[in-house]
Amino acid sequence: RAPAVLNAANTRIRSDYGALPAALGGHGVSVDPGAVEDAELRARVRLDPHLMPGASTESAGTHDRYLRYVLEHLGVTAAATVEAMERWRRVYTPPTGLWILADPAAAPALARAKAAGLVVGVISNSNGPVSRTPESVGLGAWIDFVVDSSPVGVEKPDPRIFAIAVTRAGVRPVE
Repeated sequence: RAPAVLNAANTRIRSDYGALPAALGGHGVSVDPGAVEDAELRARVRLDPHLMPGASTESAGTHDRYLRYVLEHLGVTAAATVEAMERWRRVYTPPTGLWILADPAAAPALARAKAAGLVVGVISNSNGPVSRTPESVGLGAWIDFVVDSSPVGVEKPDPRIFAIAVTRAGVRPVE
């Protein structure tokens, strides 16, 4: 049994890029979901240098910085709007936060992995709900296990999270 261990966000599960434009619309700001996707990709690159070893990707400070970067790339810099969006993001959870859409290529890729006899797992730096996400987006049939950083107490790239995945996959590390 060989494992296929994948990330969740932006690998098999995508963000609802329409949620932020809807929230911004309530503050008189109009942006296109495609622009949000582009801004989100750019924000992740800007965030990377701040994620040094030991820094949590799931801390409120990291989430706020990331959101500010997204908003800056969209040209949204008014303090009141940024603060309103930070408050909105902290409570936006239906059903598992913003990461609620299956990538269109995910199901066929996962089905091929399972057909090849692979044990398929997900490792995600998340704050708990990602364990329910594959099922909620229609990918649960192809996922054997999920390792979510918050419940296990360690985040990628710490090798311990990968050791947990190896154990859950029921394989030896060399496999």
